[in-house]
Amino acid sequence: MHISFRNIYLKILIVFLGLSLVSFDVKVRILSNKKLNNVVLTPINDSLILMDGKEFKNPIKIYAYNDEVKVDFMGKLVLKKKNVDISIKEEAKIKFTGGERYYKGNLNFKSVGGYLFIVNSINIEDYVAAVAAKETANMKNFEAIKANVIAIRTYAIAAANRHIKEGYNFCDLTHCQLYVGFKDISEKIYKAVKDTEGVIITYKGKPIWAMYHSVCGGRTETGFDVWGYDTMPYLVSVRDEINGKYFCSSAWGYRWRTKISIKKFESFLKKGIIKKNEKFINIGNVYYTDGGRVREFEIITNRRKISISGINFYHRIGKALGWLVIKSTAFEITREKKYIIFNGKGYGHGAGMCQAGSDGMAGFGYDYKDILKHYYKDIKIVKFDYGNN
Repeated sequence: MHISFRNIYLKILIVFLGLSLVSFDVKVRILSNKKLNNVVLTPINDSLILMDGKEFKNPIKIYAYNDEVKVDFMGKLVLKKKNVDISIKEEAKIKFTGGERYYKGNLNFKSVGGYLFIVNSINIEDYVAAVAAKETANMKNFEAIKANVIAIRTYAIAAANRHIKEGYNFCDLTHCQLYVGFKDISEKIYKAVKDTEGVIITYKGKPIWAMYHSVCGGRTETGFDVWGYDTMPYLVSVRDEINGKYFCSSAWGYRWRTKISIKKFESFLKKGIIKKNEKFINIGNVYYTDGGRVREFEIITNRRKISISGINFYHRIGKALGWLVIKSTAFEITREKKYIIFNGKGYGHGAGMCQAGSDGMAGFGYDYKDILKHYYKDIKIVKFDYGNN
């Protein structure tokens, strides 16, 4: 077996992060936002699950009990350990309170605070396919899907140490990348992954933080103006158009308008932005970034003026009222007698690749390389082999 990397940095990075050089498996904490005391694991079709040297073709129940994990098969206790490792041949279904998901690879179960702590070890290309299935679900054009697959793979490599101190590489939430298993993944997704296997984006020899978002609204944002630090010079603001035609103009969220009653808006502000005894009066002095997004504005009360950043406001109101209320920081604000009005553009943080725009570019005939080089500046698209030769 020969393992080669076009860029030696990547080899060092992978060894440092504890990833497998042979299969390049990554560890993903799954169902990470759920407090589950028990789940039922069922092999799918002709699959089976391997545990403690035994094969199981029928469902097993796994549950947390104090600081141990117990496993029942057909109503009888068959295993009790602090760590339970399960290998899945093909695919298995995890059924839990409120839903079910399908997984491949290996699963490790621990009991933490009386709840199951589950880590899925999975080949990175399978992981990329599962993430891409969600992220590209509404895309029409194959070249756009390939561009997004490469961004997803690149981001995974760059972010692989995000949870390393906690014993895994990624969570399964948008904090890392959304990973909800393997239900209904199309052949088109698997083909895009296969056609681009091992392909990533680099800047000065290092994998980039390949940020992406749903809809830019006509112009992307710089990484600095989103996160406030300048370590991603490839994330610059770009106009997302050709000959006046915006690539994402047909997407949901390209333009939006939200009306919030003054009473409801004031109630939101009193949850940490203004004091309980203050009265909201108006919005003032709105400052914009070069990318056209709100950098900062003032909230005027009957007692004072409070400056708040656009990003801080976006996150606060998203958590309080839902992420579809204010879809991005690209908005203008006006006040009417009974309402505060937001007229906005786009959906998401705005930095990096506009996913709707990538689909629009592909529709104009651009290939995946054109798309990636449009959204990420001064980058190289390279392939390295982390598998078998």
